[in-house]
Amino acid sequence: MSEPSCSRRPRTPRANGTHLALAKIRIGAFPIMRWYRRRGYTIAAQNEPLVFATRHGLTSCDDGSDGYQLAAKALQPGTALRRTARAGNPLILLERDT
Repeated sequence: MSEPSCSRRPRTPRANGTHLALAKIRIGAFPIMRWYRRRGYTIAAQNEPLVFATRHGLTSCDDGSDGYQLAAKALQPGTALRRTARAGNPLILLERDT
């Protein structure tokens, strides 16, 4: 007799293949930012874009200039978020470790 499906342990986003976790944090909410930082998230500066690859090429997102900042975390082994600049503009890039 098999176990009921409700007793199975739920799969995590990482186990399901998710590569990136994103959150929006209100500007100036320093205790919330600290909570995310302690859990390995990178906090983007205001209007700093986050660039990542999809099946269709590179995609970017930013905070939308709506009073919030992005917090992001790479979930898959072998990937990392790196702060860099392209054409003089700062950005956060999700890339594979080499």
